[in-house]
Amino acid sequence: MKFQILIAALWAAFIAPFQRRDSGVIALANTVAVVPTTYLSDAAIGRFKVLKAGSDENHVAICGTGDVPYAMSGEDSASAAEADLAVHHFGDGRPTRGTASGAIANGDLLVPGANGSVRTLPAGAGTYYVIGQAKAAAADGAEVPFVRFGVNRTVVS
Repeated sequence: MKFQILIAALWAAFIAPFQRRDSGVIALANTVAVVPTTYLSDAAIGRFKVLKAGSDENHVAICGTGDVPYAMSGEDSASAAEADLAVHHFGDGRPTRGTASGAIANGDLLVPGANGSVRTLPAGAGTYYVIGQAKAAAADGAEVPFVRFGVNRTVVS
C-alpha cells in the first residue's frame, strides 16, 4: 500500500504537470474535477466574461449579443492580446458569475449581453443562446451568480 502511494505521489509531482489537459476533466476515484482549459486571448478580457471562438482554434474573444457563446472566463483576466486565459466551457452545470447587463431577477434565464456580460432572456422576437439561470438578483453592472447550462439556441417569436 505504501508503495502505491509513493508511486502516485511521484507521478503527481513529476509526470502530471507536463501532461496536456485538453479534456478539461480529471477523474479521480469517485470524484470528477472540472479543470479550466487555457486559450490565448484575441484582446484584453476581464474576469467573468462570456466568450466566443476567437481568430483560430487556440484563441477566444469577447462574446456580443449576436454571437454564439463558447465559454466563460473565470477569476483570471487577460491584460492584452495573446495572453493565456483559463476558460470554463458551458454545459458542466457548475456555478459561476457574470456581469449583469440590466437588472436580473433570481431564476431568470440568461443570454449573452454586450461586451461579454449576461442579460435576461428577452421577450421580444429573435434568436438567443441561453447559457444559464441566475441564482440571485443583480443590478446593472453587478456580478450575478448563475449556473452554466449547455448553450441552448432559443427562438422567441
